[in-house]
Amino acid sequence: MLCASLLSDDTIAELAAVTPLVLINRIVPGVSSVLMDSASGMDQVVARLESLGHEDYVYLGGPAAACSLGPRESLRVTPSRSR
Repeated sequence: MLCASLLSDDTIAELAAVTPLVLINRIVPGVSSVLMDSASGMDQVVARLESLGHEDYVYLGGPAAACSLGPRESLRVTPSRSR
């Protein structure tokens, strides 16, 4: 299993050619992967925070090179989404 790797697609494909490999939360053509549902996860996090009385949230993203950053960044929480 390879999770949150910043390796290049080519390097991952080379590794997958010589050893069984499953990517977590990353897509590389020809390599098996498991992806999380970021939208549902964010909704659950916000609902839990609100149930505890929190009203303000801050999202701190990971490295700019992370392949999952784009999809997560597009899930900005808005009042209409979270309430």
